[in-house]
Amino acid sequence: MFNQLRRGLMYTFIGQYGNVLISVLVNVILSRLLTPHQYGIIAVIMVFIVFFQLLSEMGLGPAIIQNKSLSKNDLYNIFSFSIVLAIVLAAIFALFGFLLSYFYNDHIYIPLSLILSIAVFFYSLVVVPSAILKKRKAFKYINISLVVSALAGGLLGVFLAFEGAGAYSLVLMATLTATSNFFLLFFKAKLKFKLTSDFSSLKKIFYFARNQFLFNILNYFSRNMDTILIPKFISSTAIGNYNKAYQLLMYPATILNGVINPVLQPVLSDYQDDEELIDSTFLKLIHYLIMIGMPMSVFFSFNAKEIIFFVFGMQWGKSVIPFSLLSTTVWIQIVLVSTSAIFQVKNKTKYLVLSGWINAILITIAVLIGVSFKSINYVAAFISFSYVVSFCSTIYILYKRVIQCSLNRIIRIFISPVVISVLMIVVFFGVKYTRIFGFTNNYFVLLVLDGLVWILLLIIGILITEGRDSIVIAFNLMLKRN
Repeated sequence: MFNQLRRGLMYTFIGQYGNVLISVLVNVILSRLLTPHQYGIIAVIMVFIVFFQLLSEMGLGPAIIQNKSLSKNDLYNIFSFSIVLAIVLAAIFALFGFLLSYFYNDHIYIPLSLILSIAVFFYSLVVVPSAILKKRKAFKYINISLVVSALAGGLLGVFLAFEGAGAYSLVLMATLTATSNFFLLFFKAKLKFKLTSDFSSLKKIFYFARNQFLFNILNYFSRNMDTILIPKFISSTAIGNYNKAYQLLMYPATILNGVINPVLQPVLSDYQDDEELIDSTFLKLIHYLIMIGMPMSVFFSFNAKEIIFFVFGMQWGKSVIPFSLLSTTVWIQIVLVSTSAIFQVKNKTKYLVLSGWINAILITIAVLIGVSFKSINYVAAFISFSYVVSFCSTIYILYKRVIQCSLNRIIRIFISPVVISVLMIVVFFGVKYTRIFGFTNNYFVLLVLDGLVWILLLIIGILITEGRDSIVIAFNLMLKRN
């Protein structure tokens, strides 16, 4: 099992980091060619793209991976159903632009939604072939396809932005990425379309898929309520600045989610009857994620200005404070994205839905309070607080209903990361104070110096709290992956 997990993580790590690297480079270029207002428009419409992705996915992907009794004929039937669903959703999204145009009082949403309806179609189609390849543990091919698609879309987006296409460069980039990724995965999965009305295949995965789908919908609204309400009650420029901060916040979680979840469920699902193995593996994973995530939160929060200005440019100054506030929850984002895999593997998706309800309510309340102040800084502050409460509720549900361990064992997971993070906060307060006297104004130099301090403090902290063996183990794992 551990060899499969290691190989899967290695290939997925390469694929996700390649994809994120391409995404960052494209964003660095486009952020200097496009305005916050243009990014704000795209931020709004991409939120609804994600919603339609969830509608098309319907929990089918994880359900296909988890169910070991599905035949080839079942998979063909499910894929045929997904094609019909893709056509319907693409047509609805093409018309959805008229509603967005009315709600936000901007006619640009009409042509943008027509173009992105193509992306919706292929996002829907890719669900089944992607799940089949994950089930086969074809992680190498999946991630090569991901990088190739992202590169093709990124090159098109940059070219169009230089040609003055504005917001259209972003939607056409997303459309080409979705289209190319589908065809690459489809041909590898070797699926067939069947003209059939046989729903018995869907019944085999209905219960699991239903709970997963409900959680995805709840998670969607809780994660995107800010992007929906800020342009309505504040402005499109405000959501452009806020979205830049949130985008940076989610990069670490997106990378780790993309690396861990696609591998964790397919591998652990083969051992779903060995609950002790699953629980111990999960707790070790959570410990390592928090060990990296908490110190990362400290670094991002203290270096918000340097990161925003270096990556996106000086025109994004209003993103600094929201990013600094949201960065305090980086470690929470990193941990929460991995918990859904444990609910899935242990067939406890009903508790995943419960967790989703609680988180959705908490975050929605936070957003409503934040937008009432007409400031993205307040939105970021209240959302950050709601994430802390959501994290506590999710961990409590896991402890009481899903994993089998003592509360003391969970508490011990946090001791080392908290000690290391407090050490970093003290040191970075001193570093920032001395910087007032004007060491340098070069943001790249400042980030490099702070990064070296961060790495040094992380190593010292792990040596103090975990012992020398932890460093040796981590170093050996890195050598094996390379």
